[in-house]
Amino acid sequence: SMALTRGPGAGHAIAYIAWVSLLGGLSAEQDRKTCKLHHGENEFPKPVTSLTFCQQFRRRTCCNKTHTDRLRRQALSYFDQEVPDECRTIASKVLCSECEPAMGTGERQGICRSLCDSWYSSCKDAMFTLSSSNKYIPCTFNSLLCWPLGDVLKSGKELCEKHSMVVLDDPQLCYGGKMHPKYQKEVKKERAKANHNARSRYRWWDRLPQPLPKLILALGLATVITGIVSLLLV
Repeated sequence: SMALTRGPGAGHAIAYIAWVSLLGGLSAEQDRKTCKLHHGENEFPKPVTSLTFCQQFRRRTCCNKTHTDRLRRQALSYFDQEVPDECRTIASKVLCSECEPAMGTGERQGICRSLCDSWYSSCKDAMFTLSSSNKYIPCTFNSLLCWPLGDVLKSGKELCEKHSMVVLDDPQLCYGGKMHPKYQKEVKKERAKANHNARSRYRWWDRLPQPLPKLILALGLATVITGIVSLLLV
Protein backbone atom coordinates (compact mmCIF):
# COMPACT_ATOMS: atom_id res chain seq x y z
CA SER A 1 0.00 0.00 0.00
CA MET A 2 1.09 3.55 -0.62
CA ALA A 3 1.70 5.69 2.47
CA LEU A 4 0.99 9.43 2.37
CA THR A 5 3.88 11.52 3.63
CA ARG A 6 4.00 15.17 4.52
CA GLY A 7 6.91 17.08 3.08
CA PRO A 8 8.82 19.80 4.91
CA GLY A 9 6.87 22.45 3.03
CA ALA A 10 3.64 21.43 4.77
CA GLY A 11 5.03 22.38 8.18
CA HIS A 12 6.09 25.76 6.83
CA ALA A 13 2.62 26.30 5.36
CA ILE A 14 0.93 25.51 8.70
CA ALA A 15 3.32 27.84 10.52
CA TYR A 16 2.63 30.59 7.96
CA ILE A 17 -1.16 30.22 8.35
CA ALA A 18 -0.83 30.38 12.15
CA TRP A 19 1.36 33.51 11.85
CA VAL A 20 -1.10 35.24 9.51
CA SER A 21 -3.98 34.41 11.88
CA LEU A 22 -2.03 35.85 14.80
CA LEU A 23 -1.24 39.01 12.85
CA GLY A 24 -4.91 39.34 11.90
CA GLY A 25 -5.93 39.14 15.54
CA LEU A 26 -3.30 41.67 16.57
CA SER A 27 -4.33 43.99 13.74
CA ALA A 28 -7.98 43.88 14.83
CA GLU A 29 -6.95 44.66 18.41
CA GLN A 30 -4.64 47.49 17.31
CA ASP A 31 -7.52 48.97 15.28
CA ARG A 32 -9.32 49.64 18.54
CA LYS A 33 -8.47 53.12 19.77
CA THR A 34 -8.58 54.26 23.38
CA CYS A 35 -10.25 57.45 24.52
CA LYS A 36 -8.13 60.57 24.56
CA LEU A 37 -10.98 62.66 25.96
CA HIS A 38 -12.70 62.13 29.30
CA HIS A 39 -12.31 58.44 30.20
CA GLY A 40 -8.53 58.56 30.16
CA GLU A 41 -5.96 56.19 28.74
CA ASN A 42 -6.55 52.47 28.22
CA GLU A 43 -10.34 52.79 28.04
CA PHE A 44 -12.27 52.20 24.84
CA PRO A 45 -15.48 53.98 23.79
CA LYS A 46 -18.29 52.08 25.50
CA PRO A 47 -22.03 52.14 26.22
CA VAL A 48 -23.01 54.67 28.90
CA THR A 49 -26.64 54.67 30.04
CA SER A 50 -26.38 57.68 32.38
CA LEU A 51 -25.90 60.40 29.75
CA THR A 52 -28.16 63.41 30.34
CA PHE A 53 -27.60 64.84 26.84
CA CYS A 54 -26.17 63.58 23.52
CA GLN A 55 -28.25 60.40 23.83
CA GLN A 56 -27.48 59.53 20.20
CA PHE A 57 -24.05 58.37 21.42
CA ARG A 58 -25.17 56.44 24.51
CA ARG A 59 -24.24 53.09 22.90
CA ARG A 60 -20.65 54.11 22.20
CA THR A 61 -18.91 57.15 23.70
CA CYS A 62 -15.99 58.50 25.70
CA CYS A 63 -18.33 60.77 27.70
CA ASN A 64 -20.01 60.16 31.03
CA LYS A 65 -22.84 61.90 32.91
CA THR A 66 -20.64 64.73 34.17
CA HIS A 67 -19.57 65.67 30.65
CA THR A 68 -23.12 65.63 29.29
CA ASP A 69 -24.38 67.68 32.26
CA ARG A 70 -21.96 70.41 31.15
CA LEU A 71 -22.97 70.11 27.48
CA ARG A 72 -26.64 70.27 28.41
CA ARG A 73 -26.04 73.53 30.26
CA GLN A 74 -24.25 74.91 27.18
CA ALA A 75 -27.18 73.93 24.98
CA LEU A 76 -29.90 75.18 27.34
CA SER A 77 -30.42 78.54 25.62
CA TYR A 78 -31.13 76.74 22.32
CA PHE A 79 -34.28 75.29 23.86
CA ASP A 80 -35.92 78.69 24.19
CA GLN A 81 -39.19 78.75 22.21
CA GLU A 82 -37.90 81.61 20.05
CA VAL A 83 -35.09 79.47 18.60
CA PRO A 84 -35.97 77.75 15.27
CA ASP A 85 -36.25 73.97 15.49
CA GLU A 86 -33.57 73.34 12.86
CA CYS A 87 -31.17 75.71 14.61
CA ARG A 88 -31.71 73.82 17.89
CA THR A 89 -31.29 70.40 16.25
CA ILE A 90 -28.05 71.20 14.43
CA ALA A 91 -26.58 73.10 17.38
CA SER A 92 -27.18 70.02 19.55
CA LYS A 93 -25.31 67.86 17.02
CA VAL A 94 -22.38 70.26 17.02
CA LEU A 95 -22.22 70.64 20.80
CA CYS A 96 -22.37 66.85 21.20
CA SER A 97 -19.38 66.36 18.92
CA GLU A 98 -17.02 65.66 21.82
CA CYS A 99 -19.16 62.66 22.83
CA GLU A 100 -18.93 61.08 19.35
CA PRO A 101 -16.62 58.06 19.86
CA ALA A 102 -14.17 58.82 17.03
CA MET A 103 -13.81 62.40 18.28
CA GLY A 104 -13.08 60.98 21.72
CA THR A 105 -10.35 58.68 20.40
CA GLY A 106 -8.80 61.24 18.07
CA GLU A 107 -9.69 59.31 14.91
CA ARG A 108 -11.66 62.40 13.97
CA GLN A 109 -9.90 65.67 14.60
CA GLY A 110 -12.46 68.40 14.04
CA ILE A 111 -15.87 69.51 12.79
CA CYS A 112 -16.78 69.29 9.10
CA ARG A 113 -17.12 72.71 7.52
CA SER A 114 -20.45 71.59 6.01
CA LEU A 115 -21.89 71.00 9.51
CA CYS A 116 -20.69 74.42 10.64
CA ASP A 117 -22.33 75.96 7.55
CA SER A 118 -25.62 74.18 8.32
CA TRP A 119 -25.47 75.43 11.91
CA TYR A 120 -24.88 78.98 10.76
CA SER A 121 -27.53 79.01 8.02
CA SER A 122 -30.21 77.57 10.33
CA CYS A 123 -29.44 80.06 13.12
CA LYS A 124 -28.35 83.25 11.34
CA ASP A 125 -31.75 84.95 11.64
CA ALA A 126 -32.18 84.12 15.33
CA MET A 127 -31.24 86.59 18.06
CA PHE A 128 -27.92 85.81 19.75
CA THR A 129 -25.87 87.30 22.57
CA LEU A 130 -22.28 86.97 23.76
CA SER A 131 -21.85 84.64 26.74
CA SER A 132 -19.48 85.14 29.66
CA SER A 133 -17.12 82.65 27.94
CA ASN A 134 -17.13 84.82 24.79
CA LYS A 135 -19.30 82.44 22.72
CA TYR A 136 -22.41 83.39 20.77
CA ILE A 137 -25.52 81.76 22.21
CA PRO A 138 -29.27 82.37 21.69
CA CYS A 139 -30.74 85.23 23.69
CA THR A 140 -32.73 84.45 26.81
CA PHE A 141 -35.15 86.57 28.86
CA ASN A 142 -32.31 88.14 30.88
CA SER A 143 -29.94 88.93 27.96
CA LEU A 144 -28.98 92.62 27.83
CA LEU A 145 -27.72 92.90 24.24
CA CYS A 146 -28.91 90.76 21.34
CA TRP A 147 -28.26 90.73 17.59
CA PRO A 148 -29.24 88.53 14.65
CA LEU A 149 -26.41 86.02 14.42
CA GLY A 150 -25.93 86.86 10.73
CA ASP A 151 -25.10 90.47 11.68
CA VAL A 152 -22.18 89.57 13.93
CA LEU A 153 -20.74 86.46 12.25
CA LYS A 154 -20.39 85.87 8.53
CA SER A 155 -19.81 82.13 8.14
CA GLY A 156 -20.22 78.72 9.68
CA LYS A 157 -16.46 78.39 10.01
CA GLU A 158 -16.39 81.56 12.07
CA LEU A 159 -19.22 80.28 14.29
CA CYS A 160 -17.48 76.96 14.99
CA GLU A 161 -14.14 78.62 15.62
CA LYS A 162 -15.83 81.01 18.03
CA HIS A 163 -16.68 77.87 20.01
CA SER A 164 -13.00 76.77 19.95
CA MET A 165 -13.64 74.02 17.40
CA VAL A 166 -11.24 72.91 14.67
CA VAL A 167 -12.90 73.14 11.24
CA LEU A 168 -11.88 70.62 8.56
CA ASP A 169 -12.87 69.77 4.99
CA ASP A 170 -11.66 66.14 4.98
CA PRO A 171 -14.72 63.86 5.53
CA GLN A 172 -12.40 61.08 6.75
CA LEU A 173 -11.14 63.23 9.59
CA CYS A 174 -14.09 65.43 10.50
CA TYR A 175 -17.37 64.95 12.36
CA GLY A 176 -20.40 65.71 10.23
CA GLY A 177 -23.16 65.02 12.77
CA LYS A 178 -23.22 61.22 12.78
CA MET A 179 -21.32 58.44 14.51
CA HIS A 180 -18.24 57.14 12.68
CA PRO A 181 -19.15 54.08 10.49
CA LYS A 182 -16.65 51.93 12.41
CA TYR A 183 -18.57 52.46 15.65
CA GLN A 184 -21.94 52.18 13.91
CA LYS A 185 -20.90 48.64 12.91
CA GLU A 186 -19.90 47.83 16.48
CA VAL A 187 -23.27 49.02 17.78
CA LYS A 188 -25.16 47.14 15.06
CA LYS A 189 -23.40 43.87 15.94
CA GLU A 190 -24.04 44.48 19.63
CA ARG A 191 -27.75 45.05 19.00
CA ALA A 192 -28.03 41.94 16.82
CA LYS A 193 -26.42 39.84 19.54
CA ALA A 194 -28.69 41.32 22.21
CA ASN A 195 -31.80 40.69 20.07
CA HIS A 196 -30.73 37.09 19.44
CA ASN A 197 -30.16 36.50 23.15
CA ALA A 198 -33.52 38.08 23.99
CA ARG A 199 -35.36 35.87 21.49
CA SER A 200 -33.64 32.78 22.84
CA ARG A 201 -34.38 33.76 26.43
CA TYR A 202 -38.08 34.24 25.87
CA ARG A 203 -38.93 31.10 23.92
CA TRP A 204 -41.88 29.52 25.71
CA TRP A 205 -40.10 26.28 26.50
CA ASP A 206 -37.21 28.19 28.04
CA ARG A 207 -39.63 29.68 30.56
CA LEU A 208 -40.80 26.26 31.71
CA PRO A 209 -39.13 24.55 34.70
CA GLN A 210 -36.06 22.77 33.31
CA PRO A 211 -37.30 19.11 33.56
CA LEU A 212 -40.58 19.92 31.76
CA PRO A 213 -39.26 20.37 28.19
CA LYS A 214 -37.59 16.93 28.35
CA LEU A 215 -40.74 15.38 29.80
CA ILE A 216 -42.90 16.93 27.06
CA LEU A 217 -40.48 15.68 24.40
CA ALA A 218 -40.47 12.19 25.90
CA LEU A 219 -44.28 12.07 26.04
CA GLY A 220 -44.49 13.28 22.45
CA LEU A 221 -42.08 10.61 21.25
CA ALA A 222 -43.94 7.95 23.23
CA THR A 223 -47.22 9.00 21.63
CA VAL A 224 -45.73 8.84 18.13
CA ILE A 225 -44.17 5.42 18.76
CA THR A 226 -47.44 4.09 20.20
CA GLY A 227 -49.31 5.29 17.13
CA ILE A 228 -46.86 3.63 14.76
CA VAL A 229 -47.01 0.33 16.67
CA SER A 230 -50.81 0.42 16.64
CA LEU A 231 -50.83 0.87 12.88
CA LEU A 232 -48.43 -2.04 12.41
CA LEU A 233 -50.56 -4.36 14.56
CA VAL A 234 -53.81 -3.62 12.72
